Amino acid sequence: MSLARERAPRNAAIRPRSNLFSVSLEFHPQAYAPSRDYDGRFGHFDFRKHIYGRMDDFDGKKEFECACQLDRLAQQGRIQFWVRNLVRRDGSSFFLQKADGRF
Repeated sequence: MSLARERAPRNAAIRPRSNLFSVSLEFHPQAYAPSRDYDGRFGHFDFRKHIYGRMDDFDGKKEFECACQLDRLAQQGRIQFWVRNLVRRDGSSFFLQKADGRF
């Protein structure tokens, strides 16, 4: 990963099929600080399309398998990149606000 890529924020636009709404997200490298890096306990995979050079540990084998599939789709050009969400990390986690909490 180049130094410029590590320092520059990444932008992603989520474009639904209809024109009802649009969402833009910024991915700042300094804001992604996993508490524990993935250690290979669910298997080994050469993750090439995770937006950051390192990623947070997976909660289980199913999540690992899903990440592998996302990376394959990105390598095929079907998606640009993907990111593993940091869970319950103020300022770093993505969430949807609900009336009674977060999703």
